[in-house]
Amino acid sequence: MKDYLKGSKKARRNIHIVIDSKVFDSDAYNSLTSSAIRVLGQFLRKRKMTKVGKEGKEKWIITNNGELIFTYSEAKLLGFPESTFKRAIDLLIEVGFLWSDHFGTAGYERVPTKYILDNRWEHYGTEKFVVKRRPKQKHRPGFKPKQSPPSERPSNVLPFKRNRA
Repeated sequence: MKDYLKGSKKARRNIHIVIDSKVFDSDAYNSLTSSAIRVLGQFLRKRKMTKVGKEGKEKWIITNNGELIFTYSEAKLLGFPESTFKRAIDLLIEVGFLWSDHFGTAGYERVPTKYILDNRWEHYGTEKFVVKRRPKQKHRPGFKPKQSPPSERPSNVLPFKRNRA
């Protein structure tokens, strides 16, 4: 279980999430569903921030951007149904808060997706906005028997016909 899910409720409540006021006033944020806002909050909770620059001109940057992992099993522990979590992630990608250069895989290997907190949301609703969507999975996990094409099947094998009497 992740560190921020461990401990008492009081300890979990003491985690502070800093969100720029530009985010709250943006069209992108106002277009989010309540579930997407909760998921975004979890991503903001996972980021690690550090100050860089000279004293007086410091700037906060995300040091683990591109390494943020939020799995379906974590979401389930936090009370998100799988379909709701998927729709929330899709919406966050669509409006520009999230992106990933490599989407994970389900099935036997189970490689988690590593997300990036993106700034495309700043241009949401303008001509500068670049629409991105999560690619559809080409491969569905599960068993599928290999079938040879009809041209490679033996010629002496005829299709099964049922005699009705």
